[in-house]
Amino acid sequence: MPELGYFYSGKYDSLPVVGEAEVSCILESKFQQLNLVVGMDSRDPQAVDNRSITVEMRVNGELKQTNTVTLGSKQRMSINLQNVRSLGIKAKCSYYRCPRLSILETSLK
Repeated sequence: MPELGYFYSGKYDSLPVVGEAEVSCILESKFQQLNLVVGMDSRDPQAVDNRSITVEMRVNGELKQTNTVTLGSKQRMSINLQNVRSLGIKAKCSYYRCPRLSILETSLK
């Protein structure tokens, strides 16, 4: 399945690796629901069996959903967007060197 986007926290020059990446946005939308399918990028050298990525979805600053992604698994995530002013998605790694979290499918209803 082709990758649509990704979260990545890596090493840049001499900066240390950080074990999380996050995106947030302000919404003024008439959409009712966001659906995502996410998975660990198996081509990433940091993607090994004993590592996982925790994906958090926040609505209006409140944690609404948490899923754990491991090598070889895909997680479906859905979030209700009714009356949502802000949406945040954070990927946190179980290890300080983090593999990419791939966004494989998206849909808005």
